[in-house]
Formats: sequence, C-alpha cells, structure tokens
Amino acid sequence: MELMVWESVAVGNACRLEGVENVDSLDLVPGIVFGKNAPTNIRVRMSKFHKKDTGLTDDLTNDNHLKVCSSRVVDFLKKRNLKNLEFLPVTVLDHKGKAAGAGYCIVHPAPPQDALDVKASQPTYSPILKTRISRVKRLVVDTSRVEPGVGIFRLKGFSLPVFVDRALATEMQKEAFVGSVFTELDEYE
Repeated sequence: MELMVWESVAVGNACRLEGVENVDSLDLVPGIVFGKNAPTNIRVRMSKFHKKDTGLTDDLTNDNHLKVCSSRVVDFLKKRNLKNLEFLPVTVLDHKGKAAGAGYCIVHPAPPQDALDVKASQPTYSPILKTRISRVKRLVVDTSRVEPGVGIFRLKGFSLPVFVDRALATEMQKEAFVGSVFTELDEYE
C-alpha cells in the first residue's frame, strides 16, 4: 500500500468553516467510532473572518481539519465500500445562520490505525494531552500495520493528516473534486 495525505484547500471564493457544533471535535479528530450513535444535527458555520467567501466546493476547509465533503465526494466514496469509514450528515450554515448547501457530510475515518513508525517519525508529544502527537520530524507510516481494506484513515495519536491509498487518491484526482489536494508523505508539513 502506498499512501498520500488528503488535504483541503480554499480555492477562489470558497468558504472556510469554523468549528463543528453539536458534536465534540475531540471525538471526531481522533476517530471515535459513532456507529448507530452518530449525531444527527451537526452544524458548521462559514467563518466570520472570511465574510466574502461563500462558495461551496467538494471539500471545505475548516478549523478542525475534518473532511467536510459534498454529496459528490460522498457518493464516490460510498460506491467503493471502504472499510472503517462513516458519513456524518452536516449542515453548512452561511454567515447569516441559514443552511447554505445540501448533501454535505463529514467523511469520518474511524477507528484510527496504529501505524505510525514512532522511531523513524521522531514525534513531539502535546504538553497537555500526553498521548497526542503535535508534530513529527518526518512522517513515516508502517503500512503493514494498516488494517486490510482500509483506504482512508487517520493515525492513532497523530490524527491531523488524513491518509488515502495512492490508487484511491489517483481515482479521486481524476474526478477533479474542487478543494481536495493530495500530498506525498515526504512533502507533508
């Protein structure tokens, strides 16, 4: 398995989102599995610091580093029956608090994979949450420790980057999803 990092970028007048509401981001980012207990009223607001940016793209940037994706991305991923992937409906609110777009979901890879090569990555741990990694000197993933059938995931303890199997990333690039970029592991900062 070869990996790439899936990131979101704001393009043109694409909106930027603030933090999530009605669910704890500390459950989302490290990859808590919701299953049947998934929240049904998650909301995200367009950033008050970017009032002129109101465009809706396929992959929206946000304060929590979540994958807030359009129905186009969600449908694409659902057709692939990827393991350990939840789709949590989310309402995107405009600057006036009104629903701005339909069909958005948080693409939620859970549970995280315990696949960081700690020795090679040389992590720096959070001074507050001692088991959380805040950064790595070099990003090295031991793909032999990734559960078979998992095409999108986060790492246990270092949850910021979302990893995608290279073959899937290539398919996604061909779909030209607006707002999604794929970065090589050695180029990830």
